Amino acid sequence: MIEANQFIREYFGPAREAEKKIFAETLGDAPSGTLIQISKSDDFKRKYTKAFEKELTQHLGQVYRMFIRSGREFFVGEQRVPINDPLWLEDGKNEPYSDETYDLEFGLEGEKQTESVRIRLVMLPDHGNTQLNKKHGYNIQKLGFYVLRNNREIAAAQLLGLNSLSRHPDFIRFRGEIFISGRMDEAMGIEFTKRDVKPTQSIRDQLDTLIGGDLISIRKQLKKRAAVTESHDVGYVAAERLIDSKSALLIKPPPQPEPKPEAQKPEVKESGKPAPGSVQFIVGHFEREGPIYTTEQRGRTIYIEWNANHPFYQKVILANRENQDVINAVDAMVYSMAAAELRLFADESAQELFEPWKTDLSSNLRILFS
Repeated sequence: MIEANQFIREYFGPAREAEKKIFAETLGDAPSGTLIQISKSDDFKRKYTKAFEKELTQHLGQVYRMFIRSGREFFVGEQRVPINDPLWLEDGKNEPYSDETYDLEFGLEGEKQTESVRIRLVMLPDHGNTQLNKKHGYNIQKLGFYVLRNNREIAAAQLLGLNSLSRHPDFIRFRGEIFISGRMDEAMGIEFTKRDVKPTQSIRDQLDTLIGGDLISIRKQLKKRAAVTESHDVGYVAAERLIDSKSALLIKPPPQPEPKPEAQKPEVKESGKPAPGSVQFIVGHFEREGPIYTTEQRGRTIYIEWNANHPFYQKVILANRENQDVINAVDAMVYSMAAAELRLFADESAQELFEPWKTDLSSNLRILFS
């Protein structure tokens, strides 16, 4: 390439003596192998060689992970390259969603060809909350499909132009692999450097048809689980104390007889938290189409259970969980609604009117915050 000053794809000339010596010193008596020597590199952005070696090792471990799994060995210097899997298959904690083979059709009319393509979909493990997931390297730039051509990764974190996939935080724990052969280069928009993919419209449409439903289902699952996990980060103690401090002035339902212990619902309490006062906020999961909250009264305490799956809870409560003033304000509002609701429960005719009101409220907020 240096002598010809152009990109030469194949070279079958004899090895020089210096090259033979390096090969023998590095690979010993191996009958075959590949040795890459990097020298005279311009525009080198790494100040220290070790930093570059680490980055190179991670890169090779990811690009050639299928080869390493099959027994091939790669070394950077004297260090063996381990598998660096963006799908965390070796971890054993991820959640494989599907691993199927689909037939994709490509080529011009009258010259159509069919290729069996393996597609693997997984959900990465949840480490507890958004911040912990970020510490483990989860971000929207890494979600998507990793494309392997002849078992070598040529493109990472691709959306592939699919209608059912986007760089949305809902997909932050999604990873997929697509295994293709060189026959599909043109259909997948792969040029000679093998570093990018731009599928044709036909391929995108077929993929949307084949796995679009799976991606929508994965998004729903991940979104629901994220709401469940993050709901534990919200603190309601301050709002409960605020309401308690003004309890004597509030319009609220009269105390109710305490139910028998065996009939009580298990209470969700924070460690070291005193017995409930005027109000106790807890979190439940009634599906996205459920009410924004439910309420009941036990003794003098009003129990309010937020629906963590409702868009209002996710867009207002979870989005502002670090802003206690907002949490207090919204909790005060829903307490007032719950207290009014419980006062009306004594009148059955009023209760019949209130239930449709609450249903309409939850439905409208679901639409407005979706």
